[in-house]
Amino acid sequence: MPEAPMRLAATMFIWVAFAIVAVLTIANAMFIDSVPLVFIMMVLGFSAASGTRAVWRAGSTAAPVVETEKAKRRSRLERLLDEMDSDELEQLRTRLMAENDGEQVSIEDLIQQARKDRQ
Repeated sequence: MPEAPMRLAATMFIWVAFAIVAVLTIANAMFIDSVPLVFIMMVLGFSAASGTRAVWRAGSTAAPVVETEKAKRRSRLERLLDEMDSDELEQLRTRLMAENDGEQVSIEDLIQQARKDRQ
C-alpha cells in the first residue's frame, strides 16, 4: 500500500481514538474535578499531536534507494578514474574538451576506445 494512505489511516486512527477517550472522559466529568479533567485532556491532546507528528515525519523509504543507486554509480566512476594513470586521464580530458566536429562523445564510448587502445 502506498505511503500517504497509510499515514492518513494512522492519523485518522490516532484522532478517532483521542475523540473517543475525550468524549468518555467528559461524560465521566461528574466524578472528576475540573482541574484534573483539563490536565487529562491536555495530556491526551499532546499525545495525539505527537503521534501525528511522528507518523508524518517518519522517513521515506524511496529516497534512500535513489541515493544508494547514485552512490553506486559514483563509486564505479571513481574506481574507474582511480585505475587510470596520468596519461589516460590526460587523454580523457583532451577528448572531453575537444569539439569532435560538434559531435558529443559519451564517456562510455571513450572508455571503450581507451580499452581498445590498451590491447
